[in-house]
Amino acid sequence: MKTFKKIAAVVLAATMIFSLSACKDDGTGAVLRYPIDEEPTCLDPQIVEGAAGKTTVINCFEGLVRYDENGEIVPGVAQSWSYDSSSKTFTFTLRQDAKWMIMKKSFAPLLGEDCEKTFDNRVTANDFVFGFRRAVSAQTHAPEAASLYVIKNAKAVHEGKLDSSHLGVSANGDYELKITLENTSVSQDSFLALLTEPICMPCNETFFNATKGRYGLDFSTLLCNGPFYLSYWTREASLTLKANEVYKGNAEVKPASVTLFINNDNNSRLEKLLDGSYCAASLGTVVADESTGLAVTKSYDTVWSLCFNCADPALSNADLRRALCGSVDSQNIIMDSDDLQKTHSIIPLSCIVPQADMSSVPVTILGYDTKKAADRWSKATEALSIGTVKLELICIPEHETAMRHMIQSWQKTFGLGINVSITAVEREELDDRVSSGDYQIALAPVHADSSSASGFLQSLTSNGINNVFNFKSESFDSAVNKALSLSGGEQLKACRDAEAEFIVNGVALPLFCSPSYFALGEGVSGLFVNPENSTVSFSAVTRED
Repeated sequence: MKTFKKIAAVVLAATMIFSLSACKDDGTGAVLRYPIDEEPTCLDPQIVEGAAGKTTVINCFEGLVRYDENGEIVPGVAQSWSYDSSSKTFTFTLRQDAKWMIMKKSFAPLLGEDCEKTFDNRVTANDFVFGFRRAVSAQTHAPEAASLYVIKNAKAVHEGKLDSSHLGVSANGDYELKITLENTSVSQDSFLALLTEPICMPCNETFFNATKGRYGLDFSTLLCNGPFYLSYWTREASLTLKANEVYKGNAEVKPASVTLFINNDNNSRLEKLLDGSYCAASLGTVVADESTGLAVTKSYDTVWSLCFNCADPALSNADLRRALCGSVDSQNIIMDSDDLQKTHSIIPLSCIVPQADMSSVPVTILGYDTKKAADRWSKATEALSIGTVKLELICIPEHETAMRHMIQSWQKTFGLGINVSITAVEREELDDRVSSGDYQIALAPVHADSSSASGFLQSLTSNGINNVFNFKSESFDSAVNKALSLSGGEQLKACRDAEAEFIVNGVALPLFCSPSYFALGEGVSGLFVNPENSTVSFSAVTRED
């Protein structure tokens, strides 16, 4: 855990995020305000995606264990645990005072008018069994189901080869839970870290069934057992979390409430930060002037790459894409900025594999080789039965000169066989065209919402949120799923193997990494940001004015 804690401490210093008012003298009782990029589509822990949704979930739910403000794994619903190496089994003893938060007015239509009396609000081992079984069921379509393949029979259950009753998770009474691992390749620390993820949160079967398919779609269909509960959800505006009065966790819940405001305008965020509406915020590429007195840090979480639209008739040919990539000498592409770092990796520098050194396994690249590129071009144009390939490259104005120099290398290598035009567009239009698939080639940013290398790669898979390339590959998806199921050095090797599948197919040519900025206010302490998934824990936050 030493490596993880070190990284967590760095992220904590860089990302302590929020605004509060009406604090007590000791900084407790704060009303926190924090901007999020987008509205979550769903808050079902087993299927939630994106930093905003996951942040809501890890504050409203408590798993077997959780992280404290120092990045230490501490008891959650489980008050203690043990591990038997011979049987590869964890045994968790659950605390008997853990409760689900019942909101009578909201839940009465689901559970009946007397739900406060008739509903069993104890959090039991069976809630975890049901949650894990849901997570690995193919019918749930949990995006991160593969991360649970470390549990015995999880992969077989997910693939429909075994019934969910064969999953290595079982209850022994109400307050003892056993989890058997598939093998010993995952360390105990890594497995406990996995248990803090949203996908491992408990799910009450009675409540879930009562929602009739609407679980997690609103505050009235979300049953919470964490430090906070979802008090209200104003669509397209904000989500309000209030301190959970029945929470009996390992420590006091210090803030009174947290409001997550949907605001992805970084200039607006800075303005609200300066006028006190936000105590701190992610500012994207907006840099706060030093005279503001704000503490600003940066994280290299974005890779600018030549992105190829694999749905385009010509660019659907892998040899054509490889030819274009292989005829670019990336070392000669110069950008006028001190904040950019050259990279060959599609994985941003901010992304990590816990308990592993990313630099210890090199990135696989196609390499600059004009002879190979010309051979691939001839093979591709013959297969496509075209003489001259006409392409449009879009980029922002400040990158246009560098792209024109690059195109000269294409023309030198492929001669009259290529005709490329450049269209310079503003950043908003670039983002819109790339996200909608309205492009052929683009020098565009690929941003990591997660600090996990495997999580970022998952966003590039066939149905991933970052698959702006329209790249569909069962072998790549399988390679990423393998990485998600491993840990440490084995996960790092699997991540590099998956990345090689992506790069060698000529889907993108990574060129440079750029940072995003965070500005912090004064007096905030006790906030923890998980470096693996960028979720923010508010439960220990205080602020002294």
